[in-house]
Amino acid sequence: MEDQVSWLLEMTVKPGELDNLKALIKEMVESTGAQPGALNYQWCISDDNTTVHNFDRYSDSAAAKTHLDGFLANYAGATWQPSTQPGCRCTALRATR
Repeated sequence: MEDQVSWLLEMTVKPGELDNLKALIKEMVESTGAQPGALNYQWCISDDNTTVHNFDRYSDSAAAKTHLDGFLANYAGATWQPSTQPGCRCTALRATR
């Protein structure tokens, strides 16, 4: 357990991009679910659909790096920007090993 790596991100949904973000999340969940060492990959969308939270947990640094390398190569910069708004409800969009 001490080798595990995790993080929680909070992001703001760009106006008019919620449907695109949901499609992107679905694709990323499917991709991450197939990655070795991916233990949790959960997304939450706020009640007002303006903020998302993402919780990731990996078995070790190598698994986290594999995920981040894939994310940077395939998805970075797609549909969100940093946020500090509180509040979120979890959706069923998640992959857990």
